[in-house]
Amino acid sequence: MFFCLLTNTLAGGGYLLLLLLLCAGGTVGFKVLRRTLRERAAAREKDERAQKQPPEEEKPAEKRGAQKIYYIVEKKRARPRKKEYGEPKRIRFDG
Repeated sequence: MFFCLLTNTLAGGGYLLLLLLLCAGGTVGFKVLRRTLRERAAAREKDERAQKQPPEEEKPAEKRGAQKIYYIVEKKRARPRKKEYGEPKRIRFDG
């Protein structure tokens, strides 16, 4: 009797492990397939772009001196402050 219960438990555990491995393998396989298809599509687009554009003549790079860099800085806007205060309110606690 004990051997039969142990066998059933081990068989159930084996099926559970098999199911886990199948799910994990399917997920990993799907992600690898998706990545491969995306890379192929990107390579195909790159080849099409290269074929459409005529080869450009390479021009020697001109050396330029240091260039000035300008930064645009915006002043933080503050809300206009009220110069007059409202009437104070009296708080009453009844009870």
